[in-house]
Amino acid sequence: MFTFLRKIRKSLIKRGNSRQYLVIAVGEIALVVIGILIALQINNWNQNRVNRQFEKDYLKRFVLDIERDTSLIRFIENGMERKEGDLKVVKSYLDDRRTILTDSEMQVLDRSHAFGSDLPNARLTGTVQEITSSGQLRLIRNTKLRNKITNYYSFWDHTYYRINNKRSDYPSLVLQIIDREGVFDDDPINKGKTLSEVLSEFEIENVIEIIWMNC
Repeated sequence: MFTFLRKIRKSLIKRGNSRQYLVIAVGEIALVVIGILIALQINNWNQNRVNRQFEKDYLKRFVLDIERDTSLIRFIENGMERKEGDLKVVKSYLDDRRTILTDSEMQVLDRSHAFGSDLPNARLTGTVQEITSSGQLRLIRNTKLRNKITNYYSFWDHTYYRINNKRSDYPSLVLQIIDREGVFDDDPINKGKTLSEVLSEFEIENVIEIIWMNC
């Protein structure tokens, strides 16, 4: 097409027909512009197709991550419910310091400090870190959904930070009482002693009450 127009343009120049030459020149420019616009449109279409595929992939990954997080939350929730029951039993031990530390009592004490020293935070963050660090969060076109995703991860971090700030020395004291290093031995150091005796040995008679209120 352009070769054909160039031949006509050269022919018109030889004949001195400047008006028709200008028309041909404008037509040639118009064809170039149209070609560029078509190329841009095709490029935009391809890019949109790629972006939509990225969006679908990210959303699928978010679903898998949140399903995994939900399982983790259920695990923590069940563990905290069991811990609450064990702490109530420990409270009865503190109310009656004559309680003898048999295997059963020491097992309850051992379970009662669960999640107190290390709350699981094994949620999957690879997807959100990738999509935010690469600036591709904008690929999720639904603004409400995009905001909910960012709020979800911000809320989790904030909650985990608040829980960490509530940790006390209760877990470490429990580990001393039950003699964790020898808990699987046939005869742990404090087995058979009364709770009062053990607390006196560790000089935590008065401190245990304060810790109990914060554990």
